Amino acid sequence: MVRQYWKDFCIVGVGRHATTKLIPAIKSNGQNIVGVVSKKTPDKLPLCGQYFTDVEQACESLGDSVCFIVASPPSAHFSQVASVLKSGKDVLVEKPAF
Repeated sequence: MVRQYWKDFCIVGVGRHATTKLIPAIKSNGQNIVGVVSKKTPDKLPLCGQYFTDVEQACESLGDSVCFIVASPPSAHFSQVASVLKSGKDVLVEKPAF
């Protein structure tokens, strides 16, 4: 099923770009961050939904309507995108895709 509009997102990789650009843009558009996947401890992350340490855990816990945005370092993109796709969820990838 292809959606033209997502309401809920999970951000994978919460670095400077995600905190200064992605998260504010999503929130200002009236959409929700329902989860973040990061190696950082939750106290060092913006307050945005549930905290996960790996993509597989987030995919199992979050609903099917959640779109995952992979914003991690490029070297991690392939394995993270593959995990999201394997779970049947929608995914957007920052450049470079792989």
